[in-house]
Amino acid sequence: MSEKYHNKSQAALAAVMSELMSDGFPELSLAEVTERTGLTTDTSFRTLYNAQQFGWIEKLPGERYRLSQFWPKLGYRYFERLVEERNALHQRIQEFRA
Repeated sequence: MSEKYHNKSQAALAAVMSELMSDGFPELSLAEVTERTGLTTDTSFRTLYNAQQFGWIEKLPGERYRLSQFWPKLGYRYFERLVEERNALHQRIQEFRA
C-alpha cells in the first residue's frame, strides 16, 4: 500500500466517521454518506465496510449505517481509568499527609 493511498484512506475514514458523529448521530444510507462526504460511491462503500469490520459502525436493516456500541464502551473505559488514576493520586496524597 503506497503512502498516498494510505492518506486518502485515512481522509475518507475521517470524513465518514465525522458524518456519523454529526448532530443526533444519524443513521445514514450509502447514498447519504456519499452525498455528505463528497466521496465516490466506491470509496464510501469501502470505507463503511472497513469501519464495520473494525466494529466502529454497524449496518442496519434497510442498508443504513450508524455508530456501533464500540464508542460508548471506549468512553466508559477511559472514564474508568481516569477515576482509577484519581483514586490512586488521592491515596498517595493521604499517605503523604500521614
